[in-house]
Amino acid sequence: MFRRIGLPESSGILSRISPVRYAFSRTSLQPGILKRKNHASSSEVYDVPSPPSGPPLQDNTTSITIWTLAAVGTIYTTCAVFENLNLKKETPRVITLFHRDKENAYDLRRNVHEVRYLPGLYSPTPWPPVNQLFTPEGRQKFRARLMPAEKFTYTIMGLNIGIHALGSLVPALWSNIFTHVPGSNRHFTLLTCIFGHSSLAHLGFNMYAFNSFMPALGQDLAFHSSIAHMAAFYLSTGVISSWAQALSGGLRPRVPNIPFLGASGALFALIGATAMEHPEAKFRIMFVPYDFAAQELLGAAMLFDLLGVCGAYKTLRLGHAAHLSGALLGLGYVHFQCEKKIWQPLCRRVYRWSRMSTWEARIK
Repeated sequence: MFRRIGLPESSGILSRISPVRYAFSRTSLQPGILKRKNHASSSEVYDVPSPPSGPPLQDNTTSITIWTLAAVGTIYTTCAVFENLNLKKETPRVITLFHRDKENAYDLRRNVHEVRYLPGLYSPTPWPPVNQLFTPEGRQKFRARLMPAEKFTYTIMGLNIGIHALGSLVPALWSNIFTHVPGSNRHFTLLTCIFGHSSLAHLGFNMYAFNSFMPALGQDLAFHSSIAHMAAFYLSTGVISSWAQALSGGLRPRVPNIPFLGASGALFALIGATAMEHPEAKFRIMFVPYDFAAQELLGAAMLFDLLGVCGAYKTLRLGHAAHLSGALLGLGYVHFQCEKKIWQPLCRRVYRWSRMSTWEARIK
């Protein structure tokens, strides 16, 4: 290659899935029973009845696995449709006039996209003066200068901040939708829980890590500045890591399962993909004044989480299964070149199966 691929500087890693520490019973989801004293602080008070006697509640393995597979398939297929629509908008119409094979327009449009957004060393877009962001014209100019990976990053960050603010106003909505409760049969929370955070510190750490990895990785060869591909990867790895965390309770049947939430599984997938793309890149843990090679640091983190899944830590209750599965997904996604072997073929098939060329002809 004629360019250098890498990260411009060290990035921080500090994120986790936060278990919500309260005993769960099926009546605890009723209004008025579950109460948060202060959602924006680390002090949380819950008024719940005593846990029921008997074995801990577990998710049904078959149903939760079927839901996860269906969710991942739906996410990738939907994002593939949006990918074709976005490529159509980016491609000048004069170019498509000379393309005879209308059924394979995806490849032509993708080539145009890759020429427009060449992968390379990531350089953050400088922020404009604050007063410029208060005007529609200023915001539009700033958004036009952003790279696709930056647009996706800031969109996800804004969505997470908005959901956290909404949870402060409506705690019952936050606890019932953005927290996965084992045994509740609400499988959709495997997806929505990646947008929930237990405190401002939890939200800040996760968004710091997300902003450290997503812009550079999204511009690299693994995603080619495709917003739809980044969204499919982020949401799917979040669902799969939540599924792994939910099923990990079966490895320790005597330990009661507790509700969990957080985007750490998807974040570890980003870290794993970055470590595979840039194994010699330097990372720095927050508050630790030393740099570590990407693969060395990720290997140590995976070993730590593997021991946690096996029950080595009696009092430390983190989302070890989500962290470990997310890292493996990120490593495997880049190592097996899933961008070429899964994403591109899927976009081609979706274009043909949905007969998008017919839609485009009618729209014209």
